[in-house]
Amino acid sequence: MRINSLLIRKFLHGIIVALVPLYPQSSFAQQHKLDTTRIYAIPEITISEPYQIRETRAAIPIQVITAKELRSLNVLQVSDAVKHLAGVIVKDYGGIGGLKTISLRSLGAEHTVVSYDGVAISDCQTGQIDIGRFSLDNIDRLTVSNGQTDNIFQPARLFASAGQLNIQTLTPSFKKDKSTNAYVSLKSGSWGLINPSLRIEHKSSEKWLYSFNSEWMSADGKYPYTMHYGNNNDSISQEKRKNTKVENLRIESELFGNLSDKEQLRLKAYYFQSSRDLPGATTLYYDYASQHLWDKNVFIQSKYKKELNNRWALQASAKWNWSYQHYLDPDYKGINGKTENTYYQQEYYASTGILFRGW
Repeated sequence: MRINSLLIRKFLHGIIVALVPLYPQSSFAQQHKLDTTRIYAIPEITISEPYQIRETRAAIPIQVITAKELRSLNVLQVSDAVKHLAGVIVKDYGGIGGLKTISLRSLGAEHTVVSYDGVAISDCQTGQIDIGRFSLDNIDRLTVSNGQTDNIFQPARLFASAGQLNIQTLTPSFKKDKSTNAYVSLKSGSWGLINPSLRIEHKSSEKWLYSFNSEWMSADGKYPYTMHYGNNNDSISQEKRKNTKVENLRIESELFGNLSDKEQLRLKAYYFQSSRDLPGATTLYYDYASQHLWDKNVFIQSKYKKELNNRWALQASAKWNWSYQHYLDPDYKGINGKTENTYYQQEYYASTGILFRGW
């Protein structure tokens, strides 16, 4: 009995020693236990990430080139970038200043709509959009789709085409405690290429952002080529391309309004002008050309989107467009001695859509 009582005392002493270190932790946990009946406010967290389109989840084939991918490609204009996409045909109508159009599935440029920030670009004269005038300095992504996409919340004009090229421009983004960004670049290349550009972004408040982008491009395009006369045994001469000078000026200004988490507004003003020489065909020893083309384009467009509730959303867009084109061929062999044509276009456009989510 004496041995058993000694063992019992040692056993109880060991239990007490083991429980002493656990007592403060247990009492601390009980004092700081969360009240599950109380509502706690979680601090605000801001997550920013560029909008991504999932090509693999789309019912209709969609191809996307992001700004990061554009920087890795050896391209200067939108017309150069879309050549890397499958099923895309870019027609180049002569020289670096010639008309460049996009065609999907060989249906022609007239059946391929080009949209700029979700609003269609129009040309009533030819029905074809010159995508060579769009630079890549202000581009966030290029999206090409065959047929109707899964995005049904867009203007009706975009549904009327067999294919679509959407050019999405950059949205300003700012680091913490920074309200202004400035970017300056200068590109230079062969055959007199000079391409300076300027981009300024400013945040006046949490709701309003502003961006300004300007670019000028000039090139003489006098690249060398070998001229063969007759058969391979006939004479060969080294020539340079003539009448190929190009000058482009583009100015864009945009206002971004983040009115609330469910309400956004974008207002854009765009100006473009170009002066382009049009080289002609070289026939035997005659390589002279003097045709010239002047273009001007101004448009103001706005886009408004609001989530009314979980099921209803409203989207409205409006655009005013004015364009001018002047063509001159001073050496036309006709009665008038020249060919001179001038075209004007003015357009007002508005579109409103309501989206209902049934489930």
